[in-house]
Amino acid sequence: MGKPEAVYKKKESKRSPLGMAAVALLIFVVVAPLLIEQLRLLPAVWQFLTDLLAKVGLVSK
Repeated sequence: MGKPEAVYKKKESKRSPLGMAAVALLIFVVVAPLLIEQLRLLPAVWQFLTDLLAKVGLVSK
């Protein structure tokens, strides 16, 4: 007799089918264009805000 096999058998760790490099590349491919698009829009947003503040009279152009 003794302990059942499941008690002393080491549990195998489950690994992801994708490696860390693949996950990092996927995140870079998805997130980087979104950040670049936001940076591209910043001048337009800044111009809109300054125009709006100029119409209200809070800043002078």
